[in-house]
Amino acid sequence: MLAQEGEQHVWVDESWLRRELARASPVPDWEQKYESMLAYARSKGWVRERPLAIRAHIVWRD
Repeated sequence: MLAQEGEQHVWVDESWLRRELARASPVPDWEQKYESMLAYARSKGWVRERPLAIRAHIVWRD
């Protein structure tokens, strides 16, 4: 995580997320799906470029 934004969002370092997915994903085409997700997030304004980060929603549990 790079930074929390309010109570409901965090900015996640893109390189960390990509590394973790590469390590953990059993899906052969995960990279293609990841790039699609990144493009969608970018179209919604949920990506910032420097440093490259993706905005994620936090779900708090009681």
